[in-house]
Amino acid sequence: MGFFKDLIFKDESDGQVQPVVQKPVENEKNLQSDQSKKDGYVFSPNPTSNTNVVTVPTSGVPDEKFVTMLESVISENNIPGLDYVEFKQAVDKMKNLPMDEATKFMSVFSIFEVQGATKEAILLSIDKYISLIKKEEETFNTEMTASFKEKVDDKKLEVENAQKQIAELNNKIVELNTFIMKTTQDAQQEEMKLRMADANFKQSALKVVSVLNSDKEKLTNYIK
Repeated sequence: MGFFKDLIFKDESDGQVQPVVQKPVENEKNLQSDQSKKDGYVFSPNPTSNTNVVTVPTSGVPDEKFVTMLESVISENNIPGLDYVEFKQAVDKMKNLPMDEATKFMSVFSIFEVQGATKEAILLSIDKYISLIKKEEETFNTEMTASFKEKVDDKKLEVENAQKQIAELNNKIVELNTFIMKTTQDAQQEEMKLRMADANFKQSALKVVSVLNSDKEKLTNYIK
């Protein structure tokens, strides 16, 4: 039944108790950010440390919305004739009378007994209504399981996958940084070798051309 979800997921304006959110210390966030930069990370290596911590009570307390909804289930499935529903309503009408609960129960039952109701029939009707509530609880559990999967488990899985992607990206960044440093060093060494070879070649060419020009001049002067 979809109304279970409507009762569970309410805004704060509906009076629903909100989880307590503990925000991480700002300085801690800055320290982690600085450390990430020092380590050469673009992404935080531990993103969950910046995630808000949500504390949710697990013991639970009766919620008036749930109580009202479950009581309406009983009313909507009221068994014809005098049974527990009518008996309970009659007892509730006597709440302001100056008598104890046992006296109220016995007084109402004596009236019901005159009209043909029996203790066994009333008790049996209670068992039937308990069965109805148990059935509603089973439906609620089914919807709760689906909601947990959609709103909690699936999201946790998405976070886990994102963390894996960040780890892979950080590993790739480290790998690329190592490649950049090594390749830069190799390029610098090769540049030095090539520039030296270029300079040596040009000086060698100048020397050879100088000898050739000198010999040319000598030949011109010596041989007539």
